[in-house]
Amino acid sequence: MLVIHPKDKSTSLAEAIYANMPNVHVVEDEWYERGIGQLLWQTPKEEPILIIGYGDCHGLYRERFNDVLEISPSDLDDPVWVHRLVNCQIGVPQIVLNRIHAYNLRRHNGDIIGIWPNAVEFARRNHLHGLFASTFFFNAKDAENYGEITLDMYIERSNYTLYRTLGKLLTNHVPLYKIPEILQQRAYKDTSVNHRNFESFFCL
Repeated sequence: MLVIHPKDKSTSLAEAIYANMPNVHVVEDEWYERGIGQLLWQTPKEEPILIIGYGDCHGLYRERFNDVLEISPSDLDDPVWVHRLVNCQIGVPQIVLNRIHAYNLRRHNGDIIGIWPNAVEFARRNHLHGLFASTFFFNAKDAENYGEITLDMYIERSNYTLYRTLGKLLTNHVPLYKIPEILQQRAYKDTSVNHRNFESFFCL
């Protein structure tokens, strides 16, 4: 399985999905800088692809912090420091995956799992098939965007349960079309989990 999972503190728990899977190839950070188009093309079409992170209906992105600077006010008078600050690009998101990559994704015959906000809409727009999340959130701030007030601790605990469950299903080669119903049933049996994330998966 090819895993596209840009490193991010909010999504790091999602590593539990693939941590115990055999034959997993996690994309290294350098590929996000170079662009993953070539990597997708080189990936055998029979290999499943797991995509995790932040994004929207247009694709997947990652927050990019190119540099960490410790400066004093007097440093701002130095043109060298000003140039470094301009090049930091702090908080500027970097596109990882968009419609340009859709052709290479379609080669994988529906064996794609996409976990990011509005991944299902991205899949529909680009005629992709597989298992995709809709209104997924990784922390309490994400939940607020959907009108839900909660705590990070609660979301993390619930998501960890979801990740472990999903990881076991994928490891046991459960067909993707069966997974949404299994996750919903899991949520119905456990009142301690956040139902919205468990119910956000659709198979296209």
